[in-house]
Amino acid sequence: MQVMLAGSVSAAPAPALPVVKSVSIHVTPSLDIPTVEPAKTKTTNEALDMRSTETPMLVDRFISQLEARAAEANDFDSEWQLRFTQLALHRDDEAAGVSPGLSQEAKRMLTSLIRMAASVWRTVQNPLLTGEETLNYINELREVLADRADPIIATIALCRNVVTFGVYKEMNVDAFVAGRTVQTIVYSEIRNFRSESTEDGQYRTRLGTRLEVLTAEGKSVWQHEEPEITDICRRRRTDFFIAQRITLPPTLPAGDYVLKLFVEDKLSERAIEASHPFTLQSAISVAHGF
Repeated sequence: MQVMLAGSVSAAPAPALPVVKSVSIHVTPSLDIPTVEPAKTKTTNEALDMRSTETPMLVDRFISQLEARAAEANDFDSEWQLRFTQLALHRDDEAAGVSPGLSQEAKRMLTSLIRMAASVWRTVQNPLLTGEETLNYINELREVLADRADPIIATIALCRNVVTFGVYKEMNVDAFVAGRTVQTIVYSEIRNFRSESTEDGQYRTRLGTRLEVLTAEGKSVWQHEEPEITDICRRRRTDFFIAQRITLPPTLPAGDYVLKLFVEDKLSERAIEASHPFTLQSAISVAHGF
């Protein structure tokens, strides 16, 4: 064991710490970094403005980059980014200048969408606007989209009276009796159909229909066809209904059936079908109220 008295051993000198005496910054000329003027020192009594004069320049440079990319790529994605950036900056006239290099369908769709979006902004900002302009642009966009959509059979009903679109009275279930001639009106509403302009400035719609009655087992027992249904209107229709009077023969036995409706849009060459179930009751069941 070794014992030493305090202070009998001289302490080793502490190592010297490094000292930074100067710092220098060198900028490589090839990086092409713009020279920025040093900010002027503001005293207490001087006005201070936080707005930067560089912001408009940076926005214009960004727009120029988007324009160059859109011109080079000539695709919908680049055009979309450019036009909606312009729209967000309230440059509506520039945003509306969609490139003619896009397909006709893409150009129509993007132009309609930009007009509608700009009109929505104006309507929200100005409480005096009625929104009529916005609705017109919405209808314009809807027409563009409807041209590429498949037709839809929105409603099928078996009726005893049809007045006009959406105004009809359905037949009672006890009116469908087996062993009797059953007359009914097949009412249907069609959407997403195409219309064409006529020489006199009107709009023509051309449809074809086929009705078929199937048993519960899928056997076809009755058919009716209307190969050409033409409608001419001064305005382009956004809704369309078909009312077809049919007569079911008394030879159909009692049971469950399905009425199938097939609709073809002659102008778009697209078709759709839908079905509506119904039941032919026996005369005895109807007489006894079953």
